[in-house]
Amino acid sequence: MRTFISFNLSDEIKEQIYAVQSDVKIHIGEEQVKRVSWENKDKFHVTVFFLGDVDAAQLERINVRLDKISFMGIGEILFTSKIASGFPNLKNPRVLIIDLKNPDAKAVRLYQEISDALKKEGITTAQKFHPHITLGRLKHQKTIKAERLTEAIKFSLNFKVNQFFMMESVLSHLGAVHTENMRFDL
Repeated sequence: MRTFISFNLSDEIKEQIYAVQSDVKIHIGEEQVKRVSWENKDKFHVTVFFLGDVDAAQLERINVRLDKISFMGIGEILFTSKIASGFPNLKNPRVLIIDLKNPDAKAVRLYQEISDALKKEGITTAQKFHPHITLGRLKHQKTIKAERLTEAIKFSLNFKVNQFFMMESVLSHLGAVHTENMRFDL
């Protein structure tokens, strides 16, 4: 099964993110909006680690390891943002995002603990942890003009998380459906 570890967000935070997404759509204009596959409000989350396909036995072992991390006492994690941005950059973005800051650095600590636990299961990644919320992905071979997005969109997002989740992602012709597999307290 296709899996990832995430911070899931409250409905209140999802509404705030949806408002930012709406402002981004207005800023880039009607023609460019069509070039983006926009994330549904119910799927807004912060990916901590994408595992990919794992079998049921391996998932059970990983969940045991993650459960041990939840007892480390990392505690509540704070995220803030005032920036709408893009990967890899705003000149040629492939993904439009809300770029998150973690002033207490607990998210990076948790990510490192999770990475170390997953290495014991043979799962690694070359990607650095960059906390963000995906607003939309550009459709195949499409481009948009978004260089001024950061300056044009003004907002202040602040939220805390006190849990992380093992999520299952099932791909369909309507897009991915995310289901909570396991919850871990911080």
